[in-house]
Amino acid sequence: MKKMKALLFFVDNNSQEILKMWKDSNLSGNHQMVPFTSFKSIEETVSLVKLSGANIIVLAFNLSDESITGRDVLLRLRDVEKYQAMYVSNTGGDSCELFPNLEYHARRNGWKLWSTLSGVKKEKNFSGLAYEKNLEYFNFLISEKNYLELLPVLYRVKDYYELESYVQAILKENVQKESPETIKEVLNYFIDQREDFCPKHGYWVHSVSHFNGKLWEFGLISEIQKFLKISIKGANELSDDNCSGRLIGDFFRHSRYNDNPVDFGISLKDISFYQLNGYEKARIKKGVFDSEEEYLLFQLKYFDNPNLTLWSNDYQLILLEEKKIKLLVDRLIKINNVYNYNKFMNSLYKKQFIHLEKMLKLKTDDRSIKRLKTALDMTKSKC
Repeated sequence: MKKMKALLFFVDNNSQEILKMWKDSNLSGNHQMVPFTSFKSIEETVSLVKLSGANIIVLAFNLSDESITGRDVLLRLRDVEKYQAMYVSNTGGDSCELFPNLEYHARRNGWKLWSTLSGVKKEKNFSGLAYEKNLEYFNFLISEKNYLELLPVLYRVKDYYELESYVQAILKENVQKESPETIKEVLNYFIDQREDFCPKHGYWVHSVSHFNGKLWEFGLISEIQKFLKISIKGANELSDDNCSGRLIGDFFRHSRYNDNPVDFGISLKDISFYQLNGYEKARIKKGVFDSEEEYLLFQLKYFDNPNLTLWSNDYQLILLEEKKIKLLVDRLIKINNVYNYNKFMNSLYKKQFIHLEKMLKLKTDDRSIKRLKTALDMTKSKC
């Protein structure tokens, strides 16, 4: 049976019995228990349940000398608060009678609790329920700028796949301005959840690739260096290069003139698994540039620079994108107005034309030949 992670909240007034039952159940390897708090009131219990984001509520019956029962808590949580969870009655007596209309009942011992939860059908997605509520509260704390309480909420999540949404949530401009240390802590926690074996490493890198562009946008260079180095090291040591190419490609798209590829773990030797184009090889060999002007001129020499190209669905090729080129040339002209846009365009299209001709000679299937000829005609008209 597929293992399902769940967050359990015990509504009870007997800490010794609950802790023994939890230990005897051996559920801790698959599930997690919210730190036990002995029952004091319905209001406090409801508040703690909401705060924890628990998705399994285990209810005792007798809770206080004032005749408050687990059924009273159940009615408040389920019917009044509309709190979505799996509710399990947990008594020494007849659970069905004490908790009518409950689907799940577990007698008061570890084995019975384990067997009840283990017998739940696969479609009961406990982890999804807890994940959604926990993430909802995480986002709420961000909106309230309550960064102090935010990290303990994050630490409940151990799965990097789920953590990706928490990273996405924290990467906001206002958080970067108000609490950059919080963003760094979240990113470091995400790094700590990586599993050092194949294919888990590659799955982790795949998640990183979804928010890596935002790291570049925020200028989180030291964090980017960590992610890239880990990615490349895992690709080599574990033979698991899944999505590492995306992170490497982001370096060539976003790196600044004074960013040295070596500082990011990028060298011709270390990324032999990645197929480099002409621009990328030259960028690695060059290292750093003396100025932004020198860097822009360097980029505008290569037709295969990812900052100048766009995938074409019409030709099934990566072709030059004039809007991107104009953005680079405009930046260059602001630095030194001696440069001319048409001169760069003409040079790049000539280089691309030669490249397409070479490709055409290697193709044998009619479909590719037809597309390449059309692309050649289009490119020639621009030269």
